[in-house]
Amino acid sequence: KPDFYIKAGDYSKKELTSSDVIEKHGGKAVLIPHIKGISTSNIIDRIKILEDKKSEDMRKSKAVFVDRDGTINEDTDFLSEPEKFRFLEGAIEGLKMISNAGYKIIITTNQAGIGIGYFRVEDFYKVNRVMMTELSKNDVLIDKIYFCPHTKKDSCECMKPKPGMLKRAEKELNIDLEKSFMIGDKASDVEFGKSGKCKTILVRTGKFSEKEANS
Repeated sequence: KPDFYIKAGDYSKKELTSSDVIEKHGGKAVLIPHIKGISTSNIIDRIKILEDKKSEDMRKSKAVFVDRDGTINEDTDFLSEPEKFRFLEGAIEGLKMISNAGYKIIITTNQAGIGIGYFRVEDFYKVNRVMMTELSKNDVLIDKIYFCPHTKKDSCECMKPKPGMLKRAEKELNIDLEKSFMIGDKASDVEFGKSGKCKTILVRTGKFSEKEANS
């Protein structure tokens, strides 16, 4: 026994088969203006889309992208020998703090020595294995390592400061770049982070240049 029975204006009162029953019990059938393109179905669909987007945003992870040579370890040009790998002072502790803060740790590194022919991809992996083993002993998990094996002549999209590696991580690991950080020792690392709208941190190790930092 409703007081009002409301229908859109694309109906006529003759089409409202329930109006007689409503009015018999003291209610009133009301037709409201119909606006083309607006309907409860469309509103429901829009709510669903917004909720799906909200859920997707909530599932996104925040990350700290970290350069390798000169930021995590001593930067010896074209490092390819595992026995020469040396962590920089405080690097392990810093990575552990990042992990404990709830961030994924993703290493992004240019390895032009592969493209030039100074060493092989397998040598790069061997160096990484030494690093990962030691980090694991200290309860530090690296979520992913992205590397660019090309030279500048290749004009690829993955060599820092181009954002290729950031875009891959965003897609493959569902990373929220705007809530993430990039840490590196070169101006190109900072430029790289900014290209993906990450916050950036320049450390005074490795190939750090005061001139680049002030530019």
